[in-house]
Amino acid sequence: MSNEFVYPDADMDRGKVVWENDLEKFKETFDVKWGRYLDVDGDGIAYRTLPGNKHQEAGYFARGTGHDEYAAYTEDNDQYLDIRYSLEVKKGVADAYVSSPQPEPAEPVSYSNTDYGFTLKYPGNWRERTENLGQNVIWRVGRGAYFVPSLRVIVLENMERADLDTAFKSHLQADGGKAIKTIATNNVKINGKAFTQADVTYGSGEYAYESMIIGRVKGGKWIIFEAFTVPAFGPFTNEGQKSELLNSIAFE
Repeated sequence: MSNEFVYPDADMDRGKVVWENDLEKFKETFDVKWGRYLDVDGDGIAYRTLPGNKHQEAGYFARGTGHDEYAAYTEDNDQYLDIRYSLEVKKGVADAYVSSPQPEPAEPVSYSNTDYGFTLKYPGNWRERTENLGQNVIWRVGRGAYFVPSLRVIVLENMERADLDTAFKSHLQADGGKAIKTIATNNVKINGKAFTQADVTYGSGEYAYESMIIGRVKGGKWIIFEAFTVPAFGPFTNEGQKSELLNSIAFE
């Protein structure tokens, strides 16, 4: 149930609407007969009629495409381009009244973890996820409602003798039965510390993941940093963003 609707006292501004008297005076005012898609004043917006207008010229054929300025069916190419051009004019007029989108602040934010002795940086328009982090995940940030792209930290115990491939495969299996499709590893140094790095693609039953990971064993535990996204939900800002995120990591 809802509250009773209170009809507004003031008339609504319905835009460029013409009624019976307006149609009678249209040719006199604009020196042309009214047409449903006819732009008479150059703003890309045609005058329109509404149901209830009893003038004999108020009706028109509401075909989605293939019409001229007077709503008559046509397959003429030039006529089609004329109608399309009016849409470009309309957009240009709208752009003059609508402000440009303001980007969210993206200055890097620092994160420190004293338990494992590392710091890293991530974009300021990403936010921290505090629940439902996933199996073995101790921290995660990401962009948007789905937190993708994302940067997360995975800690695996009792796997210090395993290589990064094996450790990460074990994590994915525990994290919803995900399976690796491709993985390519190499050894790197980041901020003076040795890591194993891998480019990985993997998937679940529904989604495909694109990922870059780096990891090292500390205190008998694999500490893995993963920059990943689900392309269906959102790409990285640029091709190098995964590397930028992981290259910001520094251990004490």
